Amino acid sequence: MSDRHLRTTVATVVAGMLMLLAGCAEGGGDITGTMGAAATAPTEPESAPMAGAPTVGTCYKMGNLQTSASTNSSRSVDCYNNHTAMTYHVGLFPKGTKFADAKMAEKVCNRKLPEAVGVRKARMLGTIMKAKWFEPTASQWKAGGRWFRCDVVAEFNGKLKKLPDSTAPLFYDGVEDPWRRCVNSGGGTKDGDLVTCDKTHDYRWTGRFTLPKNQAYPAQKQVLDWSKTRCAKIVDSENWWVTWPGESQWSEGEHWVSCYANSSS
Repeated sequence: MSDRHLRTTVATVVAGMLMLLAGCAEGGGDITGTMGAAATAPTEPESAPMAGAPTVGTCYKMGNLQTSASTNSSRSVDCYNNHTAMTYHVGLFPKGTKFADAKMAEKVCNRKLPEAVGVRKARMLGTIMKAKWFEPTASQWKAGGRWFRCDVVAEFNGKLKKLPDSTAPLFYDGVEDPWRRCVNSGGGTKDGDLVTCDKTHDYRWTGRFTLPKNQAYPAQKQVLDWSKTRCAKIVDSENWWVTWPGESQWSEGEHWVSCYANSSS
C-alpha cells in the first residue's frame, strides 16, 4: 500500500582469509611449526546499528514532500495535537547492510500497519491509512545505523490529513468516519467521487474481492459482471457501488475490487 519509489539495495560481502603461519629457525635451520585450532578473522564490532533511530510512538507534523523523501529529520510534536504522521515500528536491516532494502522495509511496514491502525488486514482498504518508511541519513549510515522507520499517515486525494489524537493503535472501536472511504454518487453521475465518510456520501466501503494475479487488466464490463454477484454478496444488497485500481496500480499487483454498500451520510 505504499507509493514510495524503490531504492536499490547493494549487499556487500566481505571475504575473510585465514593464514597459516610457520616459524623459521634462525641461521637457516629446519622450518618448524604447529597446527592448532583454526583461527577466525577478528570481527570489528558494530558501532551503533540504532544510530539516530526514532522512538516508536513519536508523532510529527509533515507534508507530502517530507513523507515522500527517503530520510526525515522533522521535529517531534505532541501526539494529542495537530500531527500527520506517527512512528509505529522501527526495524533493522540485516547486519552488514550498507544501503536500504526498499522491498524489505515496505513489506515489514505494510505487515505491521493494520495493528498500528487497530483494524484487521482485510479492512485496511476501507481506510485512508498508509505506511511510509524512512532510512538513516548519510551521517547515521556512516555511524553504523541500519534501521528503518515505519510511519502511518492518512493520505487522501494527494493530501495528508490530521491523524486522530492518539498513539498506536489509533482506533479501538473501528475506524472513525473522517478516516474511512465512502462514495458520493452525485445523484447518478457516471463515476461519482471518492470522499471520506464524514462528508456527504451515499455509499460506504464494505469489503473487497481479489482477482487472480495472472488476470489481465479488466475492462469495465468485466468488473461489473464480476461485481453483480460478488459485491451483492459482500454488501448483502442489490444496491452497491464498485471501484477498482487503475492500470499502473494493477501492474504493481493491486488486484482487488472494492464494494460499497448504500448508506446515508
